[in-house]
Amino acid sequence: MLLVLLLGLAVGRAAADEGTPPPTLSPEDLALERAREFYQKGARDYERGRYQAALQAFESALAASPQPDFHLSIARCHERLGQWERAAAAYQQFLSVRPSGKESAEARERLADVSLRAREAAHVPAAPTPHPSYRAPAIALLATALVLGGAGLGITLSQLSEYEDRRKACDGRCSPESLDGLRTRIDTAEAAGGAVLALAGAALVADVVLWIYDAKGRREQPRLSAGAGGLTVRF
Repeated sequence: MLLVLLLGLAVGRAAADEGTPPPTLSPEDLALERAREFYQKGARDYERGRYQAALQAFESALAASPQPDFHLSIARCHERLGQWERAAAAYQQFLSVRPSGKESAEARERLADVSLRAREAAHVPAAPTPHPSYRAPAIALLATALVLGGAGLGITLSQLSEYEDRRKACDGRCSPESLDGLRTRIDTAEAAGGAVLALAGAALVADVVLWIYDAKGRREQPRLSAGAGGLTVRF
């Protein structure tokens, strides 16, 4: 019915171009003429991939003349835009007016598909927050622990080595008092070296903790599968 009315309007316009006075158009015919212009614009936009502009043109055509076929065009635009719930609503509106026929059977198939997609989209879980990686700070902390350990050991052994060399040089002939000053330096070095070694131990423990957290985060990181099929819509 829509195509017949549009054809009649086109013939009337052709007659006007040839000089024959066109018949006076009723308000319904004028509305259908406006709807035809909006529809043609929407069809051009759709073919060029401008689906949002096409949707607006088809909605204007529907507002000018509420023809059932316009609901199909609107539904297909919503599909192209991934607006599944709105596409389902447009298909339902078409079927409520035209429940039978070839186009109605195709509309029911599309309605089932977009309704499924709408339900799937409504239950898509939020993307998990990426687990932070502790590998870089763990490596840096391990290097710090090794440096502190080496420094603490060096401080501890520096004075002890001198003390042993001095004691061997005396060969038992030096009085204990002559070694007291050196022994004091050894005690001080051992205390300082022990403190540095304690820091190295703490850094090493913290480093182990970081490695454990990093390994745990990698195990919990979800594996994402690539590849999603596209939706083909026929206009």
